[in-house]
Amino acid sequence: MTAPGNHQDPARQDTAQPAPRDPRQIRERLVWRAAVVMLLAVVGWLTYVASEAQERAAALEAELEARQGVPQHLGLSTEGVRRFERSGVEVRPERYILADLAQRGDWLARRVEPLAAPVELDTERSLVLSDRWVLAVVEGASAGGMALLAYELGDDGALSWRLLGYAGEQA
Repeated sequence: MTAPGNHQDPARQDTAQPAPRDPRQIRERLVWRAAVVMLLAVVGWLTYVASEAQERAAALEAELEARQGVPQHLGLSTEGVRRFERSGVEVRPERYILADLAQRGDWLARRVEPLAAPVELDTERSLVLSDRWVLAVVEGASAGGMALLAYELGDDGALSWRLLGYAGEQA
C-alpha cells in the first residue's frame, strides 16, 4: 500500500518511463512517420495541382465568355484548306493569304483614295473570314482603316484579289 500523497496514476507511470529501445519498435515508428510525411507531401502537391487547374479553368472560361459574341465559323473550311494543299501551298493557308496581301500594299493604295503608299497590313488584327473573303487592317502614310477583300486561288497557288469595300479615318 502506498502512503497518502505518494499515489501515482498508472497511466502517468507509462508516460514517465523512457521510450522502448527495441529496434523493431523504432523501425515501425519511423516507417509510420515516413508514411505520414509522404501522405502530407502528396496531399500538398495535389492541392497545388488542383489550384493551378482551377486558375487555368477560370482563364479559359473568361476567354470563352469574351468570344461569345464572335461567330466561331470564321476562317477557311476543310475544303478550302484542301484546295491550298492541292495547289502546292506548304504553309498554313491563312498565313499564306495574309503574306500575299501584305506584298500588295501598292496595289491596295491605288484602289483606295485616302491611302497613300507605302501601305502596311497588320497581320495580327487581320482576319481570313472564309474561303473567299479577308478583312484586312491596313495603315498607309496618310490614313488607315479596314478593307474587305475577295480572293481567288489559282491552280498554281497564285492569289488574285478584288477590293470590295474600305472604311477608314484620316490620320
